[in-house]
Amino acid sequence: GDGYAEKLGVINGGTRITFGQENSNQHYLFWLHDYLASRGYTSTIKPRLLNTISENSKICYSCCFHTYSFSSFNFLHSNFYPNYIKIPRDLDIYFTPLSLAVLIMDDGSKTTSGLRLCLQAFTYEDL
Repeated sequence: GDGYAEKLGVINGGTRITFGQENSNQHYLFWLHDYLASRGYTSTIKPRLLNTISENSKICYSCCFHTYSFSSFNFLHSNFYPNYIKIPRDLDIYFTPLSLAVLIMDDGSKTTSGLRLCLQAFTYEDL
């Protein structure tokens, strides 16, 4: 999965979160969208299917959506992106059973010996 927090301009002053998935995971993304939309964090309009051309000229399909911009999300941006450090030291305070399940659905896969989280964007020191 792909997700990031984006601090918007001076006028708005809030942060929005973008969630994206390749087409094969669109059911999960639609569930996440419905979950957040039912709580007022994003529009009720369903995410659209997008297509892009990869470096090897293959057509790739994906879906994405943004939350609304909220100043109450600014703490997420400042905690996860200070000086480009992506993982706060107190990460454990953000986890609930649901947020851990979402992380696994977003960036996890089953292996023969258990679970793998695909967190290649992070350095060993970040983790």
